[in-house]
Amino acid sequence: MSESTAEAPESISIDVRDYTERGQPTIEFSAHKDYDKKSFLQFVSEAPSEQLLAYFRAVLYELEGKRKLEEYHLKVFAQLRRGSEGWGIKVFHGEASNDKDGPLDAQQCMSCEMDCPLSVGVGAGDTSLCSKDTLIQVFEHHNAWIDAKARPLLVLTPKRHVRRLADLSDVELEAFWRNAGELLTANNLPGFTSAILNHGK
Repeated sequence: MSESTAEAPESISIDVRDYTERGQPTIEFSAHKDYDKKSFLQFVSEAPSEQLLAYFRAVLYELEGKRKLEEYHLKVFAQLRRGSEGWGIKVFHGEASNDKDGPLDAQQCMSCEMDCPLSVGVGAGDTSLCSKDTLIQVFEHHNAWIDAKARPLLVLTPKRHVRRLADLSDVELEAFWRNAGELLTANNLPGFTSAILNHGK
């Protein structure tokens, strides 16, 4: 196990730990120091814009700036470790993380094109259903969906097609996490255990 400190351009410090979990290279980020005794939902709903953006820009700077990662799972845990009260983030990367059960490679984007057949992204299925049939909420910069594979999940995607999370503007990045919190609260999921962000192809 190794430890370091990620320094974002905004000069916020986050504790970073590297280790292997179940054979998977893992990077762990501590909660924001001002909200480590509060819940993740409180952080994304109550934190001032400057604090929210500084925290997530620091995480992205570590992942995409310093480590040049393009394919990874970012998982927010409501309880980072068993027996602890604080939330935090784990990022899984390496070959195993690339075998994720996500959308298939396709010429169309299910999140950007409302008339994209669901079969394009999930394989065989009812070709009459399109992305718009799974849309449940429209925010200013993002859309919320039920899972195209009918798994018990809620999905949040940017309206603007971006290659990397770091490519989101500050307005879009802040809205992404605020909207995620609103989505969980609106659907009576304040007691969620984790939220996953799949990054890459």
